[in-house]
Amino acid sequence: MGESICFKSLKSKVTLISNFYKLEILQSEEFDDIISLYGYSDKLGSQKSIIIDGKEVNMQIVFNDGYITVGTPIILGEY
Repeated sequence: MGESICFKSLKSKVTLISNFYKLEILQSEEFDDIISLYGYSDKLGSQKSIIIDGKEVNMQIVFNDGYITVGTPIILGEY
């Protein structure tokens, strides 16, 4: 089961959130004006992690249309 939060924000805040959680970015995708990061943060631990392509993932951060969505372990549903 995952959890997520969505809030209006600037694209630059994605980096701020990633740095705050010391996110080890395992995959980064950017298309049009959408940014999606998947990674692992020691601050969250492995209790809520899943395995994607053989790597442990416990956080996803997405910027889309003026909103940031942060999910753990990943965002379920639309963003």
